[in-house]
Formats: sequence, C-alpha cells, structure tokens
Amino acid sequence: MRLPLQLLFISLFMLALPWAGCQYVKELESALRKGQENTLLASVQVLAQSLDDVEQFYPTTAFVNQPPQADRQLYAYQLARPMIVDGYADDWVTEQQQVKWWPVRAGSEHTQLAVSIGIYQQQQFSSGSLYLYLNIKDGQLHYRPYREKRAIASDAVLIELQHPWGTRSAYLLDTSAPGLLRAAEITHQFGQLERIERDDISGYWQESAQGVAIELQMPLSIVGQRIAVSYLDYQPATDQVVMYKTGYPPQLLTMPELHQHLQLLPPPEGYLIRSKPRLAEQIEPYANNVDELLVVDKQGWLLARTYRHQDTDSDDFEESYSYGFWRWLYRLLLGDKRQLATFSEVESRLYNEQVQAVLQGKANAQWYRSSSDQTKVAVAYPVKNELGVIGAIVLINSSDEILSLTNSAWRELLQITLLVVTICVFALFGYASWLSFRIKRLSQLAERVLTKEGQLIHYFPVSHAQDEVGDLNRSFAVLHSRLMDYTHYLQGLSSKLAHELRTPLAVIKSSLDNMALEPLSDTVKVYQSRAREGVNRLRYLIEAMSEANRVEQSIASAEPELFSLKSVVEGMGLAYQSVYPNKKIKLDITENSCQLSGEPELISQMLDKLVSNAADFTPNDKQITIELAVLENDYLLTVSNEGPLLPETMRHQLFDSLVSVRKESSDKQHLGFGLYIVKLIVDFYEGEVSASNLDDLSGVIFTIILPKKHL
Repeated sequence: MRLPLQLLFISLFMLALPWAGCQYVKELESALRKGQENTLLASVQVLAQSLDDVEQFYPTTAFVNQPPQADRQLYAYQLARPMIVDGYADDWVTEQQQVKWWPVRAGSEHTQLAVSIGIYQQQQFSSGSLYLYLNIKDGQLHYRPYREKRAIASDAVLIELQHPWGTRSAYLLDTSAPGLLRAAEITHQFGQLERIERDDISGYWQESAQGVAIELQMPLSIVGQRIAVSYLDYQPATDQVVMYKTGYPPQLLTMPELHQHLQLLPPPEGYLIRSKPRLAEQIEPYANNVDELLVVDKQGWLLARTYRHQDTDSDDFEESYSYGFWRWLYRLLLGDKRQLATFSEVESRLYNEQVQAVLQGKANAQWYRSSSDQTKVAVAYPVKNELGVIGAIVLINSSDEILSLTNSAWRELLQITLLVVTICVFALFGYASWLSFRIKRLSQLAERVLTKEGQLIHYFPVSHAQDEVGDLNRSFAVLHSRLMDYTHYLQGLSSKLAHELRTPLAVIKSSLDNMALEPLSDTVKVYQSRAREGVNRLRYLIEAMSEANRVEQSIASAEPELFSLKSVVEGMGLAYQSVYPNKKIKLDITENSCQLSGEPELISQMLDKLVSNAADFTPNDKQITIELAVLENDYLLTVSNEGPLLPETMRHQLFDSLVSVRKESSDKQHLGFGLYIVKLIVDFYEGEVSASNLDDLSGVIFTIILPKKHL
C-alpha cells in the first residue's frame, strides 16, 4: 500500500473524535433530563402542598374513605356550547376533542348501552344543563301504546339522581313513536306508581341501524352528586323489563320488583364526576413552563387540566426548518433508543401504573413517547392531607427544550470536529504525498547514479532538508563521492602501473638479451624463450596502457578547433582501403561538411580503433561500412561489419578497460583498451556510443552520436 493511502487509512482513526463528542453530548442530554425530572418534581411538590383541601376534590369526605367502584361513576365533560337535542351525534362529534364516548357498559349480545355526558354552564354558579347521549343497541324496540295507563309499558330511559338538597328522584323517558320523548317523574302514591310530566326535561328518540339513539337535556340545578342511568328493555310477552344500568350487569325485573325498586329508590352508588373550575384556576399559574398539568382524584378521574399556551413565531419555525436535517441526524444517531411506553391523550381518567403508584404515596417520574413520536416526561406527586392521599398531580412536559439545546451543541460539535477531521485528513494526505514525492525523487536520483553505459554521473544533487529524508539524500551523496574517487583511482591505475613496470621490464629484457650471448643448454634455452614471450606480452600491455594514458592526456590538453567531420571520416576511410586490402571498405558519407568543434586527431584515433576492431572480426572479402549522417541536433557515425555477433552478456561491458571478447591468439595480444579509448573520446565530445547486432544478424554495428553543440 502506498504511503499516502497508509496515512489516509490511519487518519480515519480521527473519526473517533466526533464519536467521542457524540457520546459526551449523549451523557449531557441524560444529565439534563435527570435535572429536568428533579426540577419538575420540586415544582409539582410545591403545588401539591397547596392543594390539600379535600373539598376541592370530592363532595364529601366519605368518598375518600370508601370510594365507589370506578365503573359505576359517570364523568361529565365540560361542553363549549349547548347541544341541539335532536338524537343525532354530530354536535357531540364536533366536541370530540373534549368529549369521548362513555365506555360500553355490560350488556347482552342483543342489547348494549353506551352513554356520554356533558355539562354546559357559562359560569360556575349560573344555570346550566346536563346533556346525555345514549347509544343503545337493541334489536327489538317497544314503544308505549297510546292511552296506556301504566307507568311502565315500553322501552324507556330511567334516570335516578340525588338532588343538591339531598332528596332523590327517578325520571322516566319514553315515547309512543320515534321523535320527542315524554319525561315524567315517577312518584309513589297509595302503593301505585304515578307519572308526573316534567316539561323542564326534554329528549329525542332517534332510531338507528342497530337500535336507537337518545339525546336528553335536563336542568343542572336538579342534579346533585350522585346519578345512575338505566335503559329499560321492555319484554311485553312476560311483562318484565331488563334493566341495563351503567356499571351494573343486566338485571331482569318483574313489574312488582321494578315498582319496589322505584318505591324504595336507593341512592345511586355512582357519583357524577365533573371538572373543578376552581381547581383549574388554582393550577393555571403553574402551567406556564410545562406542556400539561393534570389533577386526578384517587381513582384517576380528571378533575382539572390546564395547558401551556405555545406561540409559534416565524423565527422558531425558520430555525427548526433550517436545522431539520441536523435534528433528524441527531435523533438517528443519539436519539432515545429506550423502549418507552406510549402516552395516550388523557380523556377522562388517568389510571396507569405510574398514577397507581403515586396514589400509594410514592412520587415518581417516567418517560413516555407520545403519538407524535415526541419524548415526554410525566412527573406525578401525591396530594396528601390528614386523611392520607386524596389525589395526585401529574405534570407532563416534552424534552424539546433539552433536545434543542443538545441538538445545537451536538450540531456545532459535529460541524467543528468534521471540519477538523477533514482538514487533518487533507493535511496528512498532502504531507504524505509530498513525502512520497521526495522519496520517489531520491529513488530516481539513486537509479540515475549509473548511466546505461555503466558510468557514474559526475554530479549528485544534495538536499538541504533537515530531516531523515534529507539525511538519506546526503548519505547517498557521500557514497557517490566515494565511488567517484575510487573510479578515478582505477582510471589512473593503468598509467601508474605502466610507469612503474617499464623500468623492471627493461632490466628483465636486457638480462634476457645478455643471456642469449652466453652458451646455454637446450633446457635453459626453452626457459629463456618462455621468459622472452612473457616479457613481450608484458611490454604490449604496458604500451596499451600507455596509449590509453596518452589519449587521456591528449583529451585533457586538447584545444578545440572547428573542422570538417566529413573530411576526416572520408580521408580515413580511403586510407583504410589500402590498409586492409582483404576487406571491402564501403563509405556512405553525407554531402554535408559536418562542421564539428574539437580535436580531429581524436576522431582519427576513434575510427582507427573501430575499424581495427571491425577488421579483426570481418572475414576476408567481407564488407566494412562506414556511414556518416546528419540528424537534427547530432551527427550519426556508424561502423558496421559482417562477422560474429556480440554476446548478450558482454554488450554493456565492451567499453570497459581490460574487457575483450576476442579469442586468445599467439601472434597478437588484445587487452580491451581499444573500445575503452573510443569511449574516452566520445565522452570528450559529450556523445553516446553503443554496440549492437545488425537487424539481419549478419554482423555488428557500432553507433556514435556526436552533438552539434560544439559548433
């Protein structure tokens, strides 16, 4: 893996920074939620201590000690406007936000009763009306026969109530046909039930697909704290009735039993629960900072309720709109993943596990998830007095403020950390690229230290960077300098050896000449002949090294002059035709004069070495070709010959000293200095020389490129 990719991969670990920030924000949100719970508990505690008057909750203290069963009580919703008594539920549906259908009471398969009750009262002490809407499932309706004298002889609605002044009454509502109901108060006189028509109670009988819908209205002034609503399903075959009373199972009664019940008229067990306006006014100031504030009695009936008025201004809307993405991302990554219970909208009774626990005297707080997917906290605190727990206060507030605060902090944190991570990643990637570039350039310099001809370059760039890569560059430069010194030493070694060996070689040669004047045995003469051959071989070696030394000295002391390369090559070519009569010398020379600045003698020596080398490998009567051509910026000089091919392993070492591919022969010594001298001369002209086989593999060609820049 490349260095930039390695650093890029390592830089990904920096993403741990935003992750750590997210965890910090999450812990911050938990702490804020805990703080919100404690703050709300403290607030609701103060409110609960101010609501210790039992009369604010219940009509009598007996309700506290012996509350009736919850399903036998009726809850009256506070209506915003008076109802139209026509038997239709459309105006009740309009009030749906405040009025819900009363739970379906126990009934048979064929007959069921559902009741909804509402109170309309403009002011607390003004006259008002009690409205009832009964939805009855009855497969067989029985209307009151015309001119019927009996008190009960049809299906009817029976309302038993206790008046505010303490007495009790029963009201019967029936009809002879769908339409207006006749309301009568049932009294008992001389052992018989009598009907006293009441004009202040009205009602309407409206048949429906499943039975009948009945809507009633009565003055609120006659309604006390206790009430019971029954539907009497008349059975004409047996002259009996089935009483469906709210909170009770169906009861089959004979007429005498029903008469006895109406004669005794026991007080209704159920209470009429209604909201407490004074209680609502008392808790109203505490609802400014919370979403909702509820007061319930010991059975969870809602007594008071108040909301916070929320104003949505355009700035908040624009802010929430612009940060919607961040809020969504925050909820996705850090949102509350707990399995929260669903908080249902409170209708008339709040009696979940939390309220049951607080009615046992234990304050608590619990988090819910609303139907709109909002996280809300509900804090419940018991209301106590000397009688014990008389109710509870439930304070509900959403976590939007906390979410907004943590969302803002998280958004800024995430933006900053992502910006820092992005900058760091680009910085590391850029630094890695720059470092990789320096290492790659150093690698290229190291590869160019040796030319393709195997020569060391004369200059190695030195870096001034004060780091490890700069130190490595300088180490390469020192190594290159030492190799250059050693190469120069090797190049001068031949001249030094030639100088040092010349004198002892002369001594040996003169000694051998003197020995030839003395009488020697045949065996000694053999040794003398071998010694003389070795001396000649050594002398030839010294002459070759001296010639190379002389060429180097000539190059060092050369005074460049402008000459015609064509004339030199052409003259030397014509001379070679007589020197090598057994070879065919062919000249292919351009018409251009080929002006070149330098030493013409060096060109002649170079051609001598090349043609001599070609003649040694060219069979008799074979051709040696000398070509001179003009290129755009160079002169091209080639010497090719027919003969054996170059060995592949020696192609790049031909121009080194003491390297020869010739086979040893006894008549002439070849020590590999000829092509070495050619290389010295080409280097003087800053040209290039190479050797290769001909394309048709018929021989060898030496190619020399001489730049024109010497002009």
